[in-house]
Amino acid sequence: MEYDVCILGGGAGAIGAGYTLKDSGLKVAIIEQNEILGGTHTAGMVTNFCPSPEPQFFKSQIYDYLQPLNKCTVINEEDWWKTNMCYVRPSTDGTFSADTLSGAIHFDRLLLADKYYNDLSSNLSIKLKTKFISASSVNGKCESIIVEDIETENRFTLRAKFFIDCSGGILCKNINSIKGEDYFVGSDNKELYNESCYDDITGDEALINGMDFHYRILLDVLNPEDTSIYPDVPGTGVATNGIYYDYTDTTKYRIVSPDLGVNINKALFSTTDLSIIYNNSKNNVLSSWKIEKATTPGYTNFRFDSYADMLGIREGWRIKCDNMITQDDTIVRITSLTDLAITKAIAVASWFYDFHGEAGVNKTELKKLRILPFGIPIGSLFPEKLKNVMIACRALGASHIASSATRITKTMMAIGYAAGFVAEDYVNNDRTDMRDVPVATIQTKVGIADTISYLEDNCYGKSYDTTWTP
Repeated sequence: MEYDVCILGGGAGAIGAGYTLKDSGLKVAIIEQNEILGGTHTAGMVTNFCPSPEPQFFKSQIYDYLQPLNKCTVINEEDWWKTNMCYVRPSTDGTFSADTLSGAIHFDRLLLADKYYNDLSSNLSIKLKTKFISASSVNGKCESIIVEDIETENRFTLRAKFFIDCSGGILCKNINSIKGEDYFVGSDNKELYNESCYDDITGDEALINGMDFHYRILLDVLNPEDTSIYPDVPGTGVATNGIYYDYTDTTKYRIVSPDLGVNINKALFSTTDLSIIYNNSKNNVLSSWKIEKATTPGYTNFRFDSYADMLGIREGWRIKCDNMITQDDTIVRITSLTDLAITKAIAVASWFYDFHGEAGVNKTELKKLRILPFGIPIGSLFPEKLKNVMIACRALGASHIASSATRITKTMMAIGYAAGFVAEDYVNNDRTDMRDVPVATIQTKVGIADTISYLEDNCYGKSYDTTWTP
């Protein structure tokens, strides 16, 4: 099978790239191992868009579609600015405060996944329930990948001129696989990027940002649930990240984000297939729900309904890219005075240092920093040794600390949106290295200057953002 562009993975980055490329006239494939598009925010049941700057298509294609159907949290037009920036109050005494909820948009994940498919499938070739097996590359250029139909186990080869890795870095890591040189996992050596907010450690691959395993519960008064049949798994507990309405049907369903309560052994990430971790953690989910139901008021008449189709992975492989975003980058506000020709920013992130569980960082020191909306340089999407493979997912070039502030869904959509324009230029101009694509052209197409202007006019200086002077 021959394509101009192959997008591996169907998560938020792939959605961004898909909306860029759907009308490009190029032959494009999206390969996704789950049954639906969207990745973590649909199949993983992480059903909220946290406050962060959005790609150009977001409001018109996603929010304006869901809102009239009452299938998402309603944000008044005058309050839309709240959806574009996370406001964090730094502290000198170890306390912490962040406004992460007033601009969050909860949504119907299944309806949204269907919309993605319907919007993109008319012009793109979408292959669901298809998993990556291996890649073939020559002189820094990926030539083809082998994938497998999960149901039939048939394997086939896809060739493309350009690849976008939206798989969590699986493609890039398969091509260049030297740990510490081609990719990183877990906490970094404190001296690697000269970042101050580490405990005095040399790095530990087991200390990735905590994994989650969402599940759905159902209100069912007529059929009482016998939780005694559920296992008791040591270390599990109540949900530490919240219980939310499921917008597929808010009268019946809730989605539980157990977070640390599910106690997934994240040390297994770098050595164990994710499908094995997923299956082995199902008992943890049931044990956590058993404790939740017994101790949290208001859930007596609910029962366990279903597992998310995939784990909620906040951090995994981090690919070594031309630019590595670090702690220092996250505290430099992007403004209209920023020289975009130098920073080469193609998206903006505004989340906080969001770590779950032990991560090898000094959280007290991190809380003292004022994280600000910062630019994501195009070089952080260019794997160092590759010429035609762009990274557009949580595995982008970022340190362990910076990764915690860049991994949010809308940010991933934004970098995927930019990656789509790079792919289009690369193919249409018969380029041999993605670094030859004019950055200014991509910045114009993604509207980075408009994003910055919107933040200045509507978001900067509000809530805890007290240091902004227009």
